[in-house]
Amino acid sequence: MQMVIGFSFTASRDVLLLEKLKPAWQKDKLNGVGGKLRKNESPLDGMIREFKEETGLVVSKWKMVLILSAPSYNLYVFKSQSNEIRSLHNVKNDVGETLKLIPLDEVNNLRGIMIYNLPWLINLCLDETIDIAIATANK
Repeated sequence: MQMVIGFSFTASRDVLLLEKLKPAWQKDKLNGVGGKLRKNESPLDGMIREFKEETGLVVSKWKMVLILSAPSYNLYVFKSQSNEIRSLHNVKNDVGETLKLIPLDEVNNLRGIMIYNLPWLINLCLDETIDIAIATANK
């Protein structure tokens, strides 16, 4: 399975997250914007499509910061900066998920209500010394 996840930031250091409804293990937790790639879709094209589907906004300037490979999946992690996302705070998307603009200084305090690896992924996106990281999981 090929998947993408993206974190869009404002210039004032907020990150846009979704309060998920599905799948069950993500219900009521915050996560980045993303999903599964379609057949023959590039990770960048998938990120642009998923962001538009889940937020209604077209953000085309994404930078890949991580490829996480495991035996059953590849996850491509992207970041972008867009002040347009300010208008999305507390807006529900087409499937009823709530978009939340979270100040970066609060991210580490939300561990119980967000997907467990988000603080690490968000901080990785903010590290300007990384061009692109590649991680491989054996299990």
